[in-house]
Amino acid sequence: MESLSRSSVIDLLSQLHDIPMSRETALIGRLQHFQRLKFPAGINVGSGKKAAYDAPAIVKLVVAFELMQFGLLPERAAKVVSFRAGQWLSHIAAKAGVSILAVEESWEDDEFLLFDPIGLYSLSDPHDDGSAVLYTSVGLSRHQIASGLDGSDSEMRDNLHGLHRRFAALNITSLLLRTARYLEEQNWATETDFADALIKWGQDNEWSADDD
Repeated sequence: MESLSRSSVIDLLSQLHDIPMSRETALIGRLQHFQRLKFPAGINVGSGKKAAYDAPAIVKLVVAFELMQFGLLPERAAKVVSFRAGQWLSHIAAKAGVSILAVEESWEDDEFLLFDPIGLYSLSDPHDDGSAVLYTSVGLSRHQIASGLDGSDSEMRDNLHGLHRRFAALNITSLLLRTARYLEEQNWATETDFADALIKWGQDNEWSADDD
C-alpha cells in the first residue's frame, strides 16, 4: 500500500479518538512529540522531505495513541510499542490482516493485549527502555480471557495472575479493523492492501498462519 502523509495520519487519529477540529492543534502537538522521540523509527526523513507512514508505522502509532488513552506518557508509550513491535505486535497485526480479509468477521478471533500499565514505573527505574511491559503483558483471545477470569482454564488463570493485581485490555484486532475501514473510506488504501501489508510485516518477522 502507499504510505500515508502526516495530514492523513492526523485525520485518522482524529477519527479514531473523536477529536474535533477545534482540538486538532493539540493532536498535532502529540504527533510532533513522537517525531521528536524518533517514533515510529524511520519516519523522520530529514529536512525538506515529508514524513511517510507505511502500514507498520501506522500500527505502531495508533497503538501508541491507545496506550496514551490509558494514561501512559508519550515517552513510555513509544518505548513500549517499539520494544514489542518486532515480534508480538507484527504477529498480531498479521492476524488482524487475516481477519480484515475474512468474508465474515468473528469476535472470537479478536486478539487483546492485556498489560499492567505500571504508570509509576519511571519512579522505580528511571532508565526504563519499555521492556518492563514484556513481563507484565500477554496476548490473548476473548475466549482465553474469559476462561482465565472464570478459572475454568488453569493455564490462562496463571497468565492473568502474572499481571499481578491490575491489568488493562486493548483490542488490537478491533483497532486495526476500524483503521482499515477508515483508510478505504478515504480512498487512501483498500482494506485488502492494508491487510496484505500487515500480513507481510508479520511474515517479515517470522509469523506464519500455521503457527496460530
